[in-house]
Amino acid sequence: IARYESLKNQVNPHFLFNSLNALTSLIYSDQDMAARFVQQLSEVYRYVLDTQGKEVVPLADEIAFLQSYLFLQQ
Repeated sequence: IARYESLKNQVNPHFLFNSLNALTSLIYSDQDMAARFVQQLSEVYRYVLDTQGKEVVPLADEIAFLQSYLFLQQ
């Protein structure tokens, strides 16, 4: 479990860095999409903070997280 946590902590900064770079591009090209991007990014991080340490998460929460995450990746 310690190895998993270590790996997860390394990935999170890269995800945030990449997301902020994508947001920078959107601000200049599509401000409405940039606003939606910020909202979805906050949903992803809210989910991560709220579920940290929980063994079980409701399926609806998982699906909402995945939708936000996929939006950011697209």
